[in-house]
Amino acid sequence: MPVLLHVLDRASIQHYPTLSVRLTAPLSVDFGRGERDAVVREGGRLRVDLADGLASKTHATLAVTVADPLRATITDSGSRNGVYVNGARTERAEVGDGDRISVGGHTFILRTFPAGATATSAASERRFLGQSPGVVALYAMLERIAPRDIPVLLGGPTGTGKEVLAQELHRLSRRPGAFVPINCAAIPETLIESELFGHVRGAFSGATQAKQGRLVMADKGTVLLDEIGDMPPAVQVRLLRVLQEKEVMAVGATQARPVSLRVIAASHKDLKRQVGEGTFRADLYARLHGIKLQIPPLADRPEDVGLYFADGLRRGGGSELRLSREAVNLLLAFSWPQNVRQVMQLANTMIALADDGVIRPSHLRTVLDHAPGGQESLPAAPESGEALVAALLAAARRRKTHPAEFQAALEAVLHAHDGNLSQAARATGFSRSQMHRWVKQYDLGTSR
Repeated sequence: MPVLLHVLDRASIQHYPTLSVRLTAPLSVDFGRGERDAVVREGGRLRVDLADGLASKTHATLAVTVADPLRATITDSGSRNGVYVNGARTERAEVGDGDRISVGGHTFILRTFPAGATATSAASERRFLGQSPGVVALYAMLERIAPRDIPVLLGGPTGTGKEVLAQELHRLSRRPGAFVPINCAAIPETLIESELFGHVRGAFSGATQAKQGRLVMADKGTVLLDEIGDMPPAVQVRLLRVLQEKEVMAVGATQARPVSLRVIAASHKDLKRQVGEGTFRADLYARLHGIKLQIPPLADRPEDVGLYFADGLRRGGGSELRLSREAVNLLLAFSWPQNVRQVMQLANTMIALADDGVIRPSHLRTVLDHAPGGQESLPAAPESGEALVAALLAAARRRKTHPAEFQAALEAVLHAHDGNLSQAARATGFSRSQMHRWVKQYDLGTSR
């Protein structure tokens, strides 16, 4: 199976993903600082150059020994700022499918793809975004069935983007009619028949004029019946007739109107279980179930989190914001119980909070600590700023006798401030010039 490294670059999230590397086994991958992000093949090795001031010229090596199931080892090559696996610093670690590797300011995700699969790109015409194996397989199936009038049943948790995927299926089908979404759970039961099928004037009390139903609006196009599991039984009978006869009878009408519809049904409920319980008609379920497409929850595809977060920043006008490395790992470690909707909302909030242009863990925790699943899914907060400063001040007094201790404390403070010397100087009370001299003395590779 092919193995891909996806990267979330803290300094250029607006271009996410900046880099994807296809790996085979056995293979060695060397990471280091370069003038630009690039992948260079040198015989049986790959070199990944990172335009990243936090990366060392020779930073780390990833040795891929087995591709299926994925087995690899990441080793720090004596870097200044270290190697992190799933947010924890390490000199050497075994890694596998789904693990996060941070090198400098870049965070990579290792993923194994089915043979023959290729990661999708964030092409401008595509609205349903994703680089994960589940989305790759989903989109491949979407392209295969789009030209045919196969009814589609969409499954997946709330907030995963079922309506967006339905719109994408309509776009790929090239049907000349409109895409008409209908949320069956949002329409009062007393109005749903009129909304779906329309009515003639005088059909019932208050029907002072005729109304065209949404199924007729979707003629020659696509209709999305979202949350169809909440459709009342009487309406299920009428909908079944529409699908069987390919015609719509408005409420109070004496003559039906023929329609050509591509039907997509979606529900976060288990329709098959509802059929067994008798709350959903088996014959209607059979009509809707041409093929079922299941959208995986965002927790199962962490490499897509950055894609949606970047899209949210772009939409809100915050595409120039950067993420600290700790913030990246916080994003990727969160469980996202509300899925894509939650990521997009968070991105919009970060535009207001990150007033210095950098999104830090403290900004994310302001929202995520109090979100559903927050405290349970977030990794422990790093040492407080006060503790880091105290450690540096104590180490400074012993700098000449314990230089390694001082260097480690200095690195921790710089790391907490994303390499920004001015901010680190203000936090510790040292002058910026003094901080710069120490950075140069210990070759810590930052001058911002």
